[in-house]
Amino acid sequence: MNQGLMKKQVWVVWFAMTSSLVIIQFILGKGLPSMSGGGSVSILLVAPLVLILGSMAVRFLVVPKLKLKMQFFVFMTGGMSMAEMAHFVGIFIIGTDKPDMVVIFPMALLAMLTYAPVYFPED
Repeated sequence: MNQGLMKKQVWVVWFAMTSSLVIIQFILGKGLPSMSGGGSVSILLVAPLVLILGSMAVRFLVVPKLKLKMQFFVFMTGGMSMAEMAHFVGIFIIGTDKPDMVVIFPMALLAMLTYAPVYFPED
């Protein structure tokens, strides 16, 4: 496959997954999270944080060692999916009205932004 075409496709997938996180937050999460919701930080915050840490481990420990484009693509989508799953856990398990979402949404978004394919492997 053409190097330039593959790189464009990876950028499109990255942009689609990253923008979907923001769109999901505004549709299902009813806008940006705020601290105005009642309650304290729950123990359920551990699950999304573990997913985000796993995503970051993939990004900084596994992805830099990859030499093949398809391996890169698989691990990029897998790591981004872990960050997006953390966001889904926050919305559906913890709830959008809890202060935990103030932590989960920005961390998931930053985790996804780190996967920008500026380091796409060259053949």
